[in-house]
Amino acid sequence: MMNKEICQEYWLNPTPENAPSEYDGPVARSEYLVNLFKRWIDPNSSILELGCNTGRNLTHLYDAGFTDVFGIEINPKAVGIFSEKGYPIPKLCGPIEQWLSVIGGKDVMFSMAVLMHIPPESEWIFDLIVEKTLKYLITIEYEEPEETVILKGRNYLDIFEPLGMEQVFTEPFNPYLNPDATPYITRVYKRCY
Repeated sequence: MMNKEICQEYWLNPTPENAPSEYDGPVARSEYLVNLFKRWIDPNSSILELGCNTGRNLTHLYDAGFTDVFGIEINPKAVGIFSEKGYPIPKLCGPIEQWLSVIGGKDVMFSMAVLMHIPPESEWIFDLIVEKTLKYLITIEYEEPEETVILKGRNYLDIFEPLGMEQVFTEPFNPYLNPDATPYITRVYKRCY
């Protein structure tokens, strides 16, 4: 079963298919994200990516005019690759659990295939994500009811709406661009005041 220690150790030293070097492509995922942001998010918004890896999503957003972007990433190798790109994008290295409580609120928080790696004993961060999200939360996550040592599928609508977020958009998304792959679910939530 999934636990915090095993999951965090895996993402610090992932298997080759999840190595940081594998996350600079395919860019179609980031292009999808940019189009989603253009539809819902003001370009002047402050934006935090939870689990930014090598910064592919954030650099695409930055190049599209969303320049107040920020990332948290557990893997120091991924942060190093991100830093080498030369973008003036702040990033914190360490687990989301470590950093989320010390940063200020952001207009927009988003994750792409990251919250599904949050172990059950760290689910308290979902409350904190809502607390720190000032306007919009975007999740693109695996939601099938499955659990492995590094993955827990959850229904994020059932998590975030009771905490004060209203879903305003949803659609299936296939991050592998493979018609046979299980789709992830894109959800855009707006903060309820």
